[in-house]
Amino acid sequence: MFVGTPNQQTGFNFIGAAFSQEKGAAPERKTRRTPTMRQAAFRKLEKAQIANDEGRNQDALEELEDLRTMRNTNSYELAMMWNLKAAILYGMEDVPGAINGFEQVLLQEDLPLGFEDNIRYQLAQLHFMQEDYQKTLDLLEQWLKFQLNPPVSAYN
Repeated sequence: MFVGTPNQQTGFNFIGAAFSQEKGAAPERKTRRTPTMRQAAFRKLEKAQIANDEGRNQDALEELEDLRTMRNTNSYELAMMWNLKAAILYGMEDVPGAINGFEQVLLQEDLPLGFEDNIRYQLAQLHFMQEDYQKTLDLLEQWLKFQLNPPVSAYN
């Protein structure tokens, strides 16, 4: 899955000269109330994760599609579904599909702030891989706004 330090996942560093951040505290953000994941949605995600872990990517994607079309799926469940789908597609070397999946995550309401930040950073990396440098810079600028102590790797 798309977890770990960004450099482990993509093998590149960003150009730090393009970014600056004032010293001090990150801007205050209101916390969000995230919807609860229902057991049925959790089971679908779990089945998809197991299928993916076993190398059955198509089965995993089918489980996620079932979740996407479930009745009354909330924004958090959809975000988790899109996140896992993007990670699976990335593992299948479908970078445009992964980008679309992560963009779909950001369209969901009431995401936990840290999760949203992580998705934005991953999207920046993927756009960098696609050589879309302006989109990379835009996403990193949004991401850096709320990072009190961004990792050094974000500047390298």
